[in-house]
Amino acid sequence: MTTSDVDVSSAQRVAQVRSGRSLTPDLARGLGMAGVVLVNASMVTVVPVRSTLDAIAEFVVTLLLEGRSWPMFALMFGWGLAASAASLERRGLTRPLVLRTLRRRGGWLIVFGLVQSVLYFSLDILGIYGLTAVVLAGMVFWSSRARWTLVALALVPWPFFTAIGEVWLDDGEDTGWEATTYLLSVAERLAIVLGGMSAATLALAVVPPMVVGLELHRRGALRRPEDHLALHRRLVAWGLPLGLLGGLPWALVDAGWWGAGQGWSAVALFVHLETGVLQGVAYVSLLALWQVRAAGRPGRAGRALAAVGQRSLTVYLVHALLLSLTLSPWALDLTSSLSLAGTYAWATAVWLLCAALALALHAAGRSGPAETALRHVVARKVD
Repeated sequence: MTTSDVDVSSAQRVAQVRSGRSLTPDLARGLGMAGVVLVNASMVTVVPVRSTLDAIAEFVVTLLLEGRSWPMFALMFGWGLAASAASLERRGLTRPLVLRTLRRRGGWLIVFGLVQSVLYFSLDILGIYGLTAVVLAGMVFWSSRARWTLVALALVPWPFFTAIGEVWLDDGEDTGWEATTYLLSVAERLAIVLGGMSAATLALAVVPPMVVGLELHRRGALRRPEDHLALHRRLVAWGLPLGLLGGLPWALVDAGWWGAGQGWSAVALFVHLETGVLQGVAYVSLLALWQVRAAGRPGRAGRALAAVGQRSLTVYLVHALLLSLTLSPWALDLTSSLSLAGTYAWATAVWLLCAALALALHAAGRSGPAETALRHVVARKVD
């Protein structure tokens, strides 16, 4: 193969990507959703590490997904806010009306999250994103300097208090759900969600990856990844090794392979959470590079990720329902018969079921029901 052959092939790929819709945002949401399903399964289960297979599964999930998947979602949430604001401005809405619409969208996400929490699931992120949007929707119009100043203020509080709380207050043990009856579980879930939503918003937990999403939208780096290859390569080159190295100590602690004391465990968890944002950003850039290389034809796996990403709100609600009905003590309580590795295997099956649903909706030319409902209630007042 000659140099000219390479140049022609590269030019063809770029032309093909330019001709269609960028899949990077959908791929990022789809991959992030896969990680969220696995991590949520580990957070609601009370099954400890008992075998070598359990330890290996815990190590892999912690190193690659825990604290790495939700930053991908937060990044895409910030990118989505910016994309929505740009779309509304193109429709002729003034900035005050744009902000009112974005805050209304955030308010409805809070409603979705609270309804879900009352009915079946306590590990809600919709309320956190929604409340953050209500409070900080104006970030879409801030200067880059103002955004990064807020990021600097947000870097320490959430990882610090999370590390202290999990290592010292919980003694490093994840107790999962405890209520054994449905009515008691409602109260448990509401307490968890309301407390977590308020704490995460006050501590600016999702702000750093959200700002990255806003900046990537400003550059057009996800909509036109072929024009920003150098940027994506830099983000991967820095974010992936730093994220893996930063997450390694806590992954060893979590798998039971390093018996660190409370002090070192807290430090390990703090570094794990801090570097998770870098790793999550690197994953998004990896997907952008993959899309460009695939010339907009990502194959079966990519189509499944994109279908999930296009219906991520619906998939999130469905996965939460499936995990709740199968793992919670007030329902089937499969954790009493599953090992930790088995729990991760079941979580993988849940994601595959959700992907099959998303692909079926895609084949039928239909959006996700939750996405349709959210657009309806938000657009009702915009028009």
